[in-house]
Amino acid sequence: MTSHTASSASITRRVVAAFVAIAVVVDPLLGDSSFGVWTRGIALRVRLPELERAGVVVRVTADCPLIDPGLVDQTVQAFQQADPPVDFAANRLPRRRTYPIGLDTEVCSMAALEQAWRQAAEPHQREHVMPFFYENPDRFRSLLLDHEEDLGDLRWTVDTPEDLSFVREVYRRMAPRTEFGWLEVLNLIRQDPDLAAINSHVEHRTEQDFEAPRSSRGVS
Repeated sequence: MTSHTASSASITRRVVAAFVAIAVVVDPLLGDSSFGVWTRGIALRVRLPELERAGVVVRVTADCPLIDPGLVDQTVQAFQQADPPVDFAANRLPRRRTYPIGLDTEVCSMAALEQAWRQAAEPHQREHVMPFFYENPDRFRSLLLDHEEDLGDLRWTVDTPEDLSFVREVYRRMAPRTEFGWLEVLNLIRQDPDLAAINSHVEHRTEQDFEAPRSSRGVS
């Protein structure tokens, strides 16, 4: 595992990645030329030609509304400049993160993604795709983007009503602006710690937690 520390320097904004964040309900037995990750009737599907032209694939998720394009750029650049080259780069791992939960960015090569699609067997690997890389360190070279200060206990994702209340309050305080960076959100929290307290009690779940039986998650 390679570690890389991000600086505050501006990062070029070139378009270098295909954005893969579309989930659609499909027949899991459907056979066609699409690139797919199948699980319980959910597929992450992107036509191979589009991905092959990009070469680099970036994964962010819709439950991270405060995702910062600048941080995405930093993660992509770290991936591209890694020496020796890596197959996968991210700014978080399940038990190691220094960025707030909700800024998660994962990057991999198209070749590595295709290999994961063909070989991943565990349900959470099939659904979330990227765990196959960091759960097989003997097969893939990985890089972790670290922040100088450990902010991994801050929760900026949206999985619960409390999370949604937190994000809504952030946007209310930023209004009328709708575009702002993650460091500006951090500054808000430091000015008013009660803001982070809105959802600080929410326990973060891993990819494996989402694979647990519905009864064990308290879902009817």
